[in-house]
Amino acid sequence: MDSLSGRAPHARRQSASFYSHLARSNKRKNKLALALASASAAAVAGLSIANPAWAANMTWNGGGGADISWLTGSNWMGGIAPTANDVIFFDGATNLTTNNNFAADTQFNGITFNSSAGAFILNGNRLTLGGDITDSATTAQIINLPLLLNGNRNVSVLANGGNLTINGIVSDGGSGFGLTLVTPPAGLRWVPMPIIKPARSH
Repeated sequence: MDSLSGRAPHARRQSASFYSHLARSNKRKNKLALALASASAAAVAGLSIANPAWAANMTWNGGGGADISWLTGSNWMGGIAPTANDVIFFDGATNLTTNNNFAADTQFNGITFNSSAGAFILNGNRLTLGGDITDSATTAQIINLPLLLNGNRNVSVLANGGNLTINGIVSDGGSGFGLTLVTPPAGLRWVPMPIIKPARSH
């Protein structure tokens, strides 16, 4: 009998063996948990790489002072400029003449003029139109920048008082895509811009 613990030596050896086994078991469990956590993190990272960021709705408010560039964050609500594949909205009465200084053919998944929008003029680099054009304003809207279509797109104009002019060259990218006016406004003559097709090699 051990005078300090009051237990027989073999009991202490069994107890020590039990705790040693328990420690090894916990260590294996911790390693397994760490491995699972690492695998989960890798899977999430893989998903985040495989799936692009969700597109956002970004609204122009023209708060950039004399700077009328699309890449200037202060021109957009929230102080952040849009990124490729976002849907862009134009609203308000500040800095109505804008300049798309994104790289040519950057894709945006729709252009909307809100009902309270002033008379906007969109200038600048060609963009890829990945969505529809919607004009909900009663003021005249002008799109001077060129458009590259990567699918058939609709153009909706406010039925009573809407006025939208597309002066920019519209290209179908060689795939036969086009623009369709789906809500002809009363009293407005719709003259669609010709769709420019790349020259075919012979």
